[in-house]
Amino acid sequence: MVVYFSWSGNTEAVAEAIVQQTGADVFRIQPETPYTDDYDALLDIAKEEQAEGARPAISGRLENLEQYDVVFLGFPNWWGDMPMILYTFLDEYDLSGKTIAPFVTSGGSGFSGTINAIESAEPDAAITGGLSLGSSEAREPEQAVADWLQGLESGESGIKVMTNYDKGDEKMAAKIIVQSEQGQVTYELNGSAAASSLRGQLPLSLAVEDFSTNEKIFYPTQALDTTDSPLAKGGAGTLAYYAPWGDAVMFYGDFRENPDLFELGTATERADIISKMSGTITILAAE
Repeated sequence: MVVYFSWSGNTEAVAEAIVQQTGADVFRIQPETPYTDDYDALLDIAKEEQAEGARPAISGRLENLEQYDVVFLGFPNWWGDMPMILYTFLDEYDLSGKTIAPFVTSGGSGFSGTINAIESAEPDAAITGGLSLGSSEAREPEQAVADWLQGLESGESGIKVMTNYDKGDEKMAAKIIVQSEQGQVTYELNGSAAASSLRGQLPLSLAVEDFSTNEKIFYPTQALDTTDSPLAKGGAGTLAYYAPWGDAVMFYGDFRENPDLFELGTATERADIISKMSGTITILAAE
């Protein structure tokens, strides 16, 4: 399980690389009250939260935590510490008996004292050696993540890191649920970089829009990584991503292939209601 908080997108990029290389499930820590987009104002807010020992509320819940033995825990370094919302998470969830593999992004401060803070918050969990990346390194973290994961398996921690190729060359399947007032559709993702990018942003609550006569669209909060992702070739029930506009497409009719349209997955349950969806949809990782 990858659990992370990201403000600028740097920590999210590292989290997505871990998901892509391990096939892990993911939970994005998001505050109930979003942080400002203004960097200078954010610094003041972060410093004030630290001084007050604040515990910002988290939007959504992580379900079935008991089924995971390893938790990859990621965050940016704010003023030499974890963002206070990480303390909220560690207060609310008991990680006793689990292995925590921490990763951090920073402007050069590394972990500072955060490893000790994690150990204090979760005294009955095992903490591995962590991965620390600077802001520029976090933009292309794939090799650093691969080296770290290999070290976790071969090092003293000796943890088993599940790969995307657990059964020969067949990638592990992950499912998401798209909910609306009209019902919910289950999609099986294809394990591509684009699909993992979408899953890394969940949970999401977004407006769904009509487009043409065969599709519904929504806009993920951040662009998806389409590196080596397959082009969409299926028909009704296909979930795809149109890179030029940054929208995800839920097809309920046939469509033409397009060099900028990438397949994310296929509806496995209730594809018949896609055409009826309207208003706000909620997108969640399936259990």
